[in-house]
Amino acid sequence: MSTSRSKFAIRSLLVFLAAWTGLFAQLTAGSVHTGSFTVTGVVRSYPANSSSAGVKLEFVGKNIKKYVVSNAKGAYRIQLPLGAYTMNVSTAGVDLYQRPILRVLSPRTIVVDVTTYPPDPDCDTIVSSVTLPDGTTKTQGLTVDDYKDSCGGSDELKQPSDGTPFSLYVRYSSRRRADDEVIYSSDRRRGPVFAAYNLLSLEADSVVYDSKTRTITATGNVAMADGSGKTQHFDSIGFRIEDGHAIILK
Repeated sequence: MSTSRSKFAIRSLLVFLAAWTGLFAQLTAGSVHTGSFTVTGVVRSYPANSSSAGVKLEFVGKNIKKYVVSNAKGAYRIQLPLGAYTMNVSTAGVDLYQRPILRVLSPRTIVVDVTTYPPDPDCDTIVSSVTLPDGTTKTQGLTVDDYKDSCGGSDELKQPSDGTPFSLYVRYSSRRRADDEVIYSSDRRRGPVFAAYNLLSLEADSVVYDSKTRTITATGNVAMADGSGKTQHFDSIGFRIEDGHAIILK
């Protein structure tokens, strides 16, 4: 091979390597979308169902904390690295909404619409005594659970250790505990029962959680969203929590 041909071959090889190196750098360093996902939605307030501007939505994951503020139409949009996050919504330092772990492991856009509710009332003005299951009245030594049974609140129900970092969050107006079941109810004061499990969320008049079978049954004006942006409506629906997924019962 002549010297000129050898130089041409070497030059062509160097050009190819340079081009490939540049392309590889773009694929690995410059393409953030391969390792991220987008959360978008609208923040509204109960009971007027009006959009809420200037609300802070904070996402907290492992070694990362990012937030976004809803715009004049109540809409928000944020991009996050793939992983698991808790979501907190607040305004003027007051917590309005919570959501347990959202776990997204592939690039996609998920829709999480948010409904905020008025601050909880002073429970002492509602509860003066608690009726026990045997019909007697408990007037002293009221516990936090006693108050939440009558006045409402929120529960974050951790699942047994099975390797899945998920939890079930329920917000309610009142509740009744019986053996393995917890029955959550709604009223006009606090709005519908709200339940969230990973990407699935729902609102309903009543929600029953069975810790033994790990099933959830929602009845009455059920509105269920799965993160795709589509909301489905049911008279009633049930699903089972299994390996980090909510499997609808037929």
